[in-house]
Amino acid sequence: MLAHFRHLGAPAPWRLMVAIFGALSLFTTAVLAAAPLGDKYLIGAGKADITGPAAEITFAGYADTAQVGNGIRQRLYSRAFIVGEPSTPKNRFVYLVIDTAFGDTAIRRGIIEGVAALGSAYSVYGNANIAVTGTHTHAGPGAYMNYLLPQITSYGFSKQSYQAIVDGAVLSIKRAHESLQQVRQHSQTRVGPELTLYPGLPRYWHHQHCRRQHQPQPFGLSQQPPG
Repeated sequence: MLAHFRHLGAPAPWRLMVAIFGALSLFTTAVLAAAPLGDKYLIGAGKADITGPAAEITFAGYADTAQVGNGIRQRLYSRAFIVGEPSTPKNRFVYLVIDTAFGDTAIRRGIIEGVAALGSAYSVYGNANIAVTGTHTHAGPGAYMNYLLPQITSYGFSKQSYQAIVDGAVLSIKRAHESLQQVRQHSQTRVGPELTLYPGLPRYWHHQHCRRQHQPQPFGLSQQPPG
């Protein structure tokens, strides 16, 4: 397998990384296969709009003051996923995926405070079990972060932009909580004769190597994969 990677031009550090991730994947599969079938879980999912101001606001991601919104082409969303144990209500977590360029401490704090304001039924969610992640989109309004550096290119802080993200994220958690259902976990292992550990990286480097041989490279990019 590693010889195959070298043939495709993958750099040495990536070969080691692929081998490590491959070993971890096999270990995880073995653990799941050994787990008893039919374990019960609470699962919930919710989605809500976080688009915010659509015009006359600098976008986040490129630090480009000329990238100013002038309308909506595609709306932005928060997606909430809740996983928990039916027998232990406090043993659960919320995984949030929001269409923003970056995470932010103020956004997370606002979400936690908003969830707490929903009432006692939501007291199981808090600082210890709410994870907030961003999709790193560069096509959304900025000015929602409370740190100085990103505020420079967005000309300050916009409460409207911030509140749209917080309110939408809280609503997605509320919808996920309301959709909670008890399900059973099953796992299955299948090994195929043509299975490989992770073909993505060698194929990527092979494609890049072939493409760069036939196209001029801007900004002084190398014609060969690093290695």
